[in-house]
Amino acid sequence: MAELTLEQKVEKIIDQIEEKRKIDRASARTLLHKFVCRGKCNWFRDRKPPERFELDLTEQQRREIEEIVSQIMKDLSEDMARREIHAVLCHPIPE
Repeated sequence: MAELTLEQKVEKIIDQIEEKRKIDRASARTLLHKFVCRGKCNWFRDRKPPERFELDLTEQQRREIEEIVSQIMKDLSEDMARREIHAVLCHPIPE
């Protein structure tokens, strides 16, 4: 079986968050962005409420997402996985 691309891994993470939390895809993507971003990206800084999300992950949400990320991105350190995921979510490279 071929190795998943980074984009496919991020999609898989979003799918698993969606399933585990029983939420829609956009909400799952936002939770993942909150987890990896921590308010450091230009997207976050450039937006004002209500367009900008609050960095309000609960400890349980953080642990669940961290577990999913570590299972799917097991070949990377936590910091590098966050960077790679954030690059896909906020700075996609056009094809």
